[in-house]
Amino acid sequence: MQVRVYNVAGQEIKTLVDGSFPVGAYTTYWDGKDDNDSPVYSGLYLVAVKESRRWEAKKVLVIHR
Repeated sequence: MQVRVYNVAGQEIKTLVDGSFPVGAYTTYWDGKDDNDSPVYSGLYLVAVKESRRWEAKKVLVIHR
């Protein structure tokens, strides 16, 4: 299973999960930081989940005050 965060330009920002797991339900969290541990800018991001040959992506809006 892979869970990755991409910006709207399609660049990978953060890898949240990259490994194999037994069948079941899992939870992961994104702290709004990139792979260099720097906070990302406000904007739209895509969180993509890949399991076997199946991909699913969800939009995430980051808003800083």
